Amino acid sequence: MKRNAILIGLGLLVVLIFSGTAANFYRLELVEQLSSALYDYRVRLTMPRTVDDRIVILDIDEKSLKEEGRWPWSRDRLALLMDQLFDKYGIAVVGFDVVFAEKDESSGLKVLQSLGENQLKDDSRFQSVLSQIQPSLEYDNQFAGSIQSRNVVLGYYLTGQQDNNLSGQLPEPTFASGSFSGRPVGFSLWNGYGANLPGLQQAAASAGHFNP
Repeated sequence: MKRNAILIGLGLLVVLIFSGTAANFYRLELVEQLSSALYDYRVRLTMPRTVDDRIVILDIDEKSLKEEGRWPWSRDRLALLMDQLFDKYGIAVVGFDVVFAEKDESSGLKVLQSLGENQLKDDSRFQSVLSQIQPSLEYDNQFAGSIQSRNVVLGYYLTGQQDNNLSGQLPEPTFASGSFSGRPVGFSLWNGYGANLPGLQQAAASAGHFNP
């Protein structure tokens, strides 16, 4: 009888340990490691042994760089890529493992605008031509137009640096502020982020972070 009581007590203790960890009342590293190992083992047992041909990775590798030139590629080229993927290949969604945090000025528009504001400000012919060609040289706008109304998910990252590094625009939050108030939920805390240009983020369907 005493032996059974000890076994029952040990069983209840194990259940309480795992239940408390699952509910985030406390964190035990050994239990979390064991849980992660069991999860990995279950995934390996249940995952299909075939390649999922619905998913394709467009890798920016050495072959791509050799054929298309050094990275970053101009965004008018990325706009063309979006048109090809959606219109020609009929894909369902694109996810970027890239952050577009800075403006693309590779078209030379900034130089032309500077000339138009200074040395050639009184040249009516130059001003007329610049006005006509400007839309074709605004590569960020072209890229934004190519992802507008399409299932394109951009990427961003969160940081925990000493300085509050805030760059770009984050997507709209999935949950409203206070959704988890009073609940024993453990959160990772960050004080900075690197996100995309506002015009690009507003055109995209959403965004996802790179942090594990």
